Amino acid sequence: MEVENKKYTLQDYIKINWEISRLWVAVRAMDKVIRGSLPSLQILATASFVNTALSVFNGQKESKAILLPLFSIFLIILYQYMSEAVINLIKEKKWNRLAETWQPAVIRKIASLDYCHLENHETEELINRVGKDSAMWIWGGCNLLLYTMEMLIHVGLILSVLAFQVWWSALAATLIFIPLFYLAVKAGRDVYETSRAAEKHTRRARYFQEVLTGRENVEERVLFSYTKELNRQWYEKFKMAYGIHFRAESLRIMKMKSGSLITVLISALVVGTLLAPLHVGTVSIGMFIGLATAVFGLVQDMSWELAYIVSELSRYREYMQDLTSFSRL
Repeated sequence: MEVENKKYTLQDYIKINWEISRLWVAVRAMDKVIRGSLPSLQILATASFVNTALSVFNGQKESKAILLPLFSIFLIILYQYMSEAVINLIKEKKWNRLAETWQPAVIRKIASLDYCHLENHETEELINRVGKDSAMWIWGGCNLLLYTMEMLIHVGLILSVLAFQVWWSALAATLIFIPLFYLAVKAGRDVYETSRAAEKHTRRARYFQEVLTGRENVEERVLFSYTKELNRQWYEKFKMAYGIHFRAESLRIMKMKSGSLITVLISALVVGTLLAPLHVGTVSIGMFIGLATAVFGLVQDMSWELAYIVSELSRYREYMQDLTSFSRL
């Protein structure tokens, strides 16, 4: 495998992993599809269990009728806890294959570059950004895209179940989720912009640290006595990067704490749209309990997980832009 001279996009995270191990990508994608479908299946299983339990209690069904919905819930929980453990057993082999295939390709590309690129400050930083942990970037990007697919399936199927029960309730929930989606996207972009602003200071601090602590620089440090000056510059860069991260993290925590009440209110509004159908019997008690539980979990996911996904997608997209520039050197 070689680093091709082309424009790289987010889809290339999947393509590169696919070329190296098609079976792993297929298995991982299938697992994400199943995990994204489980919350909606759990709604149906919970509804069946509660309704059947009420029917058994009222003498309308035999006791053994409860076994099938109970077994369904057991299988769902079992898969949620065991699937990741089973996949972790086989992922190490795939990771080793990726590291043995992609990382050497990047190293060969660096070795083939003209020396002038190493003397140029901008291209040197570009090479350092792309070359460091390149296989980890490709691995993480693939997992992030598959996780994004899981979240889309998760949200889409729950809204579909809600729409199948009461269509106008699903429409109301969608309208309520729009501002929540906007806030999550904005939060994710803010996190990414903060990380980007601090990254240049972090890189410089890391460079100074390597010069100050590297074994190959011992003689130069003794001969030229630049330790004190570089230590001062390292501290300044580190303090600047730390200050940016600290302010951003403090603001994020404050928003999280203040947003908890908003999350509860949004969840209550969505669940409240089901009260009228429950009163007239359009929605059963079991389905109401299943949907209410799923909606509260869905709002939590859209509040935090969506912000994380947007932030990470921006970061991984920027890496692909760097990889594109690197491939054209």
